[in-house]
Amino acid sequence: MLNSFKTQLNRGAQHIATHYYWTLRAVLFFILYCAWVWLINVLNLSFVTYFLMSSQTRFDQIGELFSTQRLFFVGFGAFAFVILLWILRPFATSPWADLFTRTRLERHFFPGLSKGIIIGAGIAITFWLTGFYRYLGIIVDLSNFPQEAIKGSSKIVAITLFVLAEEYIFRKKILGFLLREHSVGVSVAISAVLYCIVKGIQFDLGILDYLSLILVGLLLGVTSYFSGDTLKGSGMWIGILVVFHPVLSLPIFGIQGSGIMLLKYSYENQIFDWTLRFLTGGIGGPISSFSFQFVLAVNVSYLYVKNRSSLFRTPTSVGLEQN
Repeated sequence: MLNSFKTQLNRGAQHIATHYYWTLRAVLFFILYCAWVWLINVLNLSFVTYFLMSSQTRFDQIGELFSTQRLFFVGFGAFAFVILLWILRPFATSPWADLFTRTRLERHFFPGLSKGIIIGAGIAITFWLTGFYRYLGIIVDLSNFPQEAIKGSSKIVAITLFVLAEEYIFRKKILGFLLREHSVGVSVAISAVLYCIVKGIQFDLGILDYLSLILVGLLLGVTSYFSGDTLKGSGMWIGILVVFHPVLSLPIFGIQGSGIMLLKYSYENQIFDWTLRFLTGGIGGPISSFSFQFVLAVNVSYLYVKNRSSLFRTPTSVGLEQN
């Protein structure tokens, strides 16, 4: 009886390995990246704690600095993970081409970046014109311009590396693996859920943030697949995040920070006005707003309707992941 059980178990394992090899590979790749993200968070907390404990800083101040520095750590950490993949894959003849080339930048990245800037600026201007946001002016300290320039540039670089690296991880690698065994729609949905889970490890998010990130994952996945390039979605997401945070000082992923201009939520003291918070995201920032989700949903719906004939069939060839 024991031998029969072992035989059935081996057959089941062989069946899974045979029919779901690429799915298992995607899951293992995802688990590896989750472990890396957790390690980066530990290093961030250790770094902040070590340098602040000596100055008798309060615990709440350590937590605040940990949150502020998190964007830099996750950004450069994600890029370091991609570099590690290239080191472990020495036969890649031109690894930088996996992230960008001049032709791809011109054809996909810059058009996507322009679209993202328009979306981000459009939402912010709409909230300002309707009175939900207050414009408090330019807050760059011109007397200390070099330091301010370095601070602002480092945020933009961190966001850019963060998005480029994670699009490579989720849309080129994980989505590419999934597409070998599943339809486009299923593969994009799975990669969007996995993307959202990682964001929950990286940042302190609310329910509306998760809903927005699911829509972001769907939009980036469909955009990457049907454009044949991860750079188009990357550019759009970078444009949105850069406008919101380094330019307009709005919170992203629960992270507060100053930028070039200061746009502030007008009703921050009315914490129980759920209608306003639902429409605008409140003090949590526009990413968690229904307005942003509506824009994402419209874009996702358009791409799904436009390409509905291809969504629920498994591709005969996969252009996102070749290795």
